[in-house]
Amino acid sequence: MLKHYAIFFFAGKPSETRKIISRDLPVEIPDGAYAYQLFDEKEVTLVNGSVRKEKTNVTELISVNGNNLKEKVSS
Repeated sequence: MLKHYAIFFFAGKPSETRKIISRDLPVEIPDGAYAYQLFDEKEVTLVNGSVRKEKTNVTELISVNGNNLKEKVSS
């Protein structure tokens, strides 16, 4: 099963990952986030029966409110 997530980036705080319903709907941006990134996660069952989660379809960083991402990421 494919699940969808957004990782939000904040200045001076750890990033935050949230499950989202769909990549096609607008993402609700938490206060203070300067950028986000979308990705999907699928579960793969291995031959030995264990389950591994794989991150797929990772987007580039998406700016919130036109912030300068180069400046934010390097600080």
